[in-house]
Amino acid sequence: MFKIVKVIFSAIITIVTLYTSLLVFLPRISISPSVILDPQDPFKTPFIITNDGFFKIKDISVRTALIKVIDTNNTRFEGVGLESNINDQQRLRPSKQTNLNIHPNIFIHGIKAPFKEAEIGIAVDFQSLYFFNKSEVFKFRMATTTAGEANWIPINSN
Repeated sequence: MFKIVKVIFSAIITIVTLYTSLLVFLPRISISPSVILDPQDPFKTPFIITNDGFFKIKDISVRTALIKVIDTNNTRFEGVGLESNINDQQRLRPSKQTNLNIHPNIFIHGIKAPFKEAEIGIAVDFQSLYFFNKSEVFKFRMATTTAGEANWIPINSN
């Protein structure tokens, strides 16, 4: 009886250890806004993509979408893809960063800074360990500081 309990306990410990190791070594990235370039227009603020994992990532592609924007004249625009580019980074080593610039094409529709509300989504697809493809989505909403500067803050997404 003691041998069966010992085998079961060892199996459980092994499974927990493998699962924990997998979680630690999974590829991870983060995105955060960089410096504010125009206090009235958050779309001019570049974002920083950081490889937070233990292995390099490659084949990085980014898709950005405007969830909604409302300017001070109450002109509203929703659900459109935005042009964006990263700094020609096809590989990103651990702890390294690259810039992401968003080029909003909404201004041809008469929407101009300053904005009352804005939300964007950024999806990043990448590959790690030569076989592991991953996609992560980050959402941000515009917040105005007490000094009147518009910046992006993350929204918890499911």
